[in-house]
Amino acid sequence: MWGTLSEGAWVAIQVQCRMEQQVCVGLQERSYETFLPLVARYHRHKGESILQESPLFAGYLFCRWSNTKRHLIVQVPGVRRIVGAGNTPLPVDDTELAAIRTIVNSKLLSRPWRFLHEGNRVRISGGPLRGMEAILVALAGDRYAVVNITLMRRAVAVKIHPSLIGSIDIHDGRDDNLHANRREMLGSMS
Repeated sequence: MWGTLSEGAWVAIQVQCRMEQQVCVGLQERSYETFLPLVARYHRHKGESILQESPLFAGYLFCRWSNTKRHLIVQVPGVRRIVGAGNTPLPVDDTELAAIRTIVNSKLLSRPWRFLHEGNRVRISGGPLRGMEAILVALAGDRYAVVNITLMRRAVAVKIHPSLIGSIDIHDGRDDNLHANRREMLGSMS
């Protein structure tokens, strides 16, 4: 049932709605290392806008895998499943998770985004996200760097200044088309 997941790999845990923080605490009480990405969001309460931290990926959090106590994860109240293929848990890509950590730690305006299957890949050339790779999206005159979490089919977008957008050398035959699209997208800002 559990497959051969490497000790210490990060896995995604699907939890019941609005139980992310309780499950996170329950896993920590069982000595698991967890990561629950939170972002600041405004909520309306009795006519007032209140700034609160909310899970970036509603219904999900991340946990380090342990082969010796793997069964304890699903025993935590609120856990629905370990994300994977059928009953086999799969690891979250380390690069994707590192990018999510970088975004959350940057305190830049970020928000959940739809999973992108393709797009104009860029590398951030400055600021707190320097070196991060993402997909560039233009929306209402703004530019967003979108990072996918492939295993979960979820993504996060962070607003970024156009001067911080660099290119990526892609050697799969699509270089010219991608760079032309990027130049067109950046040129439309002028």
